Amino acid sequence: MDSELQRIAAKLSELSQLEPGLGYRAYHSKLKEHADFASISLKKVENAKLFVSFSIFQCSNLSNLSAQQCNMLIPFTSIRIL
Repeated sequence: MDSELQRIAAKLSELSQLEPGLGYRAYHSKLKEHADFASISLKKVENAKLFVSFSIFQCSNLSNLSAQQCNMLIPFTSIRIL
């Protein structure tokens, strides 16, 4: 994962703890309020959200992984597999 996607995913994780369940457009608006993300494109936020969502989906469908291993694969989200 490139560093920009990592930064966006990390910030999405922070925002999702404050306001869970928002869509990528709402998260885009929230991100643009921060100076570090003022010029971020909607597409980059959409891709970061898709990456995080896909990682969670993929982990939850890999029955041979422990919950701890799954959580290590998706470090940039507040959602944890129990």
